[in-house]
Amino acid sequence: MARIANIEKDEAPTDAREFFERDEARYGKVLGNTKVYAHNVPVLRAMKTLLAGFADTAALPLGIKALLRTRVAALNGCPF
Repeated sequence: MARIANIEKDEAPTDAREFFERDEARYGKVLGNTKVYAHNVPVLRAMKTLLAGFADTAALPLGIKALLRTRVAALNGCPF
């Protein structure tokens, strides 16, 4: 059982729904981290900004970014 319950789109605060819609447009579904961070909209906004900056950087090739994410998930014991 999850320690923090996900917030679904219809339960999300109004100012968090834009992030749900962005996820749906980009990934075809709302990501799990969006559903968790929606408990605190300023944290949701900050995390999405941080993740967008990481995704947009050209300093690392896309393949290296994927390996990095997988390695961090493995170190954290999280199935990726």
